[in-house]
Amino acid sequence: MKSKFGDNAENVSAAWLIGRVKIRSDRGKEGEKLGYMRGGFNSLIEALAGEITANGGEIRTNREVTEIMIKDNAVEGVIVNGDFVACDAVISTAEPVVLDSITGGKLGALHDTLRNIHYQGTACALIGLDSRLMGDGNYWLNIKADVPFGAVIEHTNFLPFEDYGENLVYVTSYFQNRKSPLWTQKEEDVIDSYLKGLERMFPEFSRKDVLWTKLYRRIDTAPVYEQGYLEKVLPFAAGPSGLYLAGMFSSSNYPERSMNGSVKAGFESAELLMKEKGTKS
Repeated sequence: MKSKFGDNAENVSAAWLIGRVKIRSDRGKEGEKLGYMRGGFNSLIEALAGEITANGGEIRTNREVTEIMIKDNAVEGVIVNGDFVACDAVISTAEPVVLDSITGGKLGALHDTLRNIHYQGTACALIGLDSRLMGDGNYWLNIKADVPFGAVIEHTNFLPFEDYGENLVYVTSYFQNRKSPLWTQKEEDVIDSYLKGLERMFPEFSRKDVLWTKLYRRIDTAPVYEQGYLEKVLPFAAGPSGLYLAGMFSSSNYPERSMNGSVKAGFESAELLMKEKGTKS
């Protein structure tokens, strides 16, 4: 709990913890099944993108949405890179505070709810190694030791080494806000602190085995499941007409956020949109 939520650990809901443990403990016929998509989730994204464009859809990336235009309690368009784009509906997966900001305070009663859903950040390092780190069979290790990360995952102890041609390890840590060293430090300094942690944990580990490193950081990785969080989970259509909410704070991502939950949220919000707008799938 401490490694996952840091200073917020004491505020996390016991109901959430029980729900999370129940999912992880149910290994029966109808219980949770875990897996990994060969080639990564980018394979899924590319397939979806291909299907959309093949059916006449258009995908625009690397464009900033600075405002969702709402008039008379209904969506009328968005401002993208400074230009107005008319649309009948918007499905938002943005962090609550961001969504509240780009809707210009026109969410009414939703304003306070969104402002009270708090997110935390993460700093995840992917490391290519010339040799194994944890040995055969060890995939995921949660950490309690005095190191600057909460988990070590040796990906090529789960997926075949032949898929990648090198050993892949990633280490990750959550942080609470923009003041955290994991957010403010330079990338090479965070990587150095992670490698020092690995040296402390694994005496046989040598930096000579490190082929390359890559750090990815986000300030809004996941919700903090504080007491009363479940009461803040919003329905897919909770605000102005034409605005649908499918972010990580949706019901499909409770008590555990996941790619599976995000896909479900996408389907459910899209189906609701089509039903309300009278369109066909």
